[in-house]
Amino acid sequence: RAAEADARLTQRRDAHPWSDFAVIVHGRVLRSQGHARRAAAIEGDLRARLAAGAPPRYRYRRRQRHHELIHVVSAAERALLDGVDDPGTSRSGAG
Repeated sequence: RAAEADARLTQRRDAHPWSDFAVIVHGRVLRSQGHARRAAAIEGDLRARLAAGAPPRYRYRRRQRHHELIHVVSAAERALLDGVDDPGTSRSGAG
């Protein structure tokens, strides 16, 4: 099942390269399976972009005929990336 989950998450990331959430979820799943190095490699570009303070970008959605803001990482997504299970609490659990 782990290999199947990994394959599906890889497929999602490849199909939606603008989805930071897909990267975060894939990294979390890999870490939970004991694959921290692989998770770090997958998250590398996202972490570098966040560390550099890169601004959001836009992508054009042809069917909807509008531009969509992408690479906007919310506080909850950042908390998940940092390994906090409940974004409403700190790592120490002190809230």
